Order: sequence, then C-alpha cells, then structure tokens
Amino acid sequence: MKKLKLLFLFICFFFLSKAQNKNFIDQPYIEVSGSADSLVTPDEIFIKIIISEKDTRNRISVEEQESKMIRALESLGIDVEKDLTTKDIGSNFKFHILRGKDVIKSKQYILKVTDAVTATNVFLKLEELEISNSSMIELIIRI
Repeated sequence: MKKLKLLFLFICFFFLSKAQNKNFIDQPYIEVSGSADSLVTPDEIFIKIIISEKDTRNRISVEEQESKMIRALESLGIDVEKDLTTKDIGSNFKFHILRGKDVIKSKQYILKVTDAVTATNVFLKLEELEISNSSMIELIIRI
C-alpha cells in the first residue's frame, strides 16, 4: 500500500511538473497595430507629358508641338529651362526600313510644378493645344 501511494504521488508530481512547461503559444508577446491619417499639401508635382505625331494626313510634327507647348508653359510663368526635362525620345524608324512607311516620332517630358493651381493650368493649356490625352499625361505627386 505504501508503494502504491508513493507511485501515485510520483505520477501526480510528474504530470504537475510537465504542466509547468510553456509552449510557444502560451509565451507572452506584444502585438501592435496602428494607422495614421494626415492631410499634406505636396510641394512637388511631376507631370509626365507625351507628344507624338499622329499617323494622319494633316500630321503635326513633334518639333512644332514642342514649340507650342514651351510657349504655352512660359505664358503660365513656368521656368522651362529649369522645370521641363526630356525623359525619352523614340521613333518607329526600324519599321520604316522594313515596311517603307513614314517615321513617326514621339517625345516624353517631365514637368515639375509646385502647386495644384499651376498643375491644373498646365492640364488646361495642354488640352487647348490638343497635346493632352488621358493616356498621355500622368500625375506623380511627391511630398
């Protein structure tokens, strides 16, 4: 009987000591989540402008469209020398050699403006000059 009590006590002690070990799920941890919302006025707005010749009968050259655009931007008070940069120039010259069609050129520009009013005026001027198209102008805002 004494051995049976000792065995029972040993088994209880064994299970109680096993219950003291913690697994990974029971270990303490900290979980943090948060969000923030703020209204920020951008101080640099980059407008991507693409000028290309259309494959039509009364085609306007890229150079002519470029000079019209530069005059329009200068009339808005934008320093073209500082704020207008050429990003890419392209043509379909390789197809001209193979197919004998006319060469169609295109140019991409990046225009930096400092406020939304000037950006809106640029969009309106480009719309007047028929340069803008929803697929040809992209607005990039940096804060």
